[in-house]
Amino acid sequence: MTVDEVWEHLVAQYGDALRAVTRFRNGQFETRMRDDVRALYTDRDDQRVVDEITLGQLLSERLETEFKCGRLTGTLHLFDEAFVVVQADPDSRKSGYLATIDRTGDVTMADLEDCFEYFRTVAVE
Repeated sequence: MTVDEVWEHLVAQYGDALRAVTRFRNGQFETRMRDDVRALYTDRDDQRVVDEITLGQLLSERLETEFKCGRLTGTLHLFDEAFVVVQADPDSRKSGYLATIDRTGDVTMADLEDCFEYFRTVAVE
């Protein structure tokens, strides 16, 4: 799926709380952001974020052996103003999706779980 298709699906669920969606594949990426969020980032910032997320995914293998909870495919990062959802492609840790969502009272953990499920089952196809 294209990042625009994923954006349309998620914006229907989260509305104005959706900040950005990035699809990354083996060092390449495409991003779509809300206009106010886009104004905060340069193309170089976008590349740096993708590089950091990819590196984090590759390093996560250590966590799998430490916690013995099975394969780690996704992560949730909590910031003061936003949630960052990262879902790796099941076949490649260098590929996947990232979404940032405003941390409002309207977004629940169940909503975030739905986002992970969407990325795992629909978006990766």
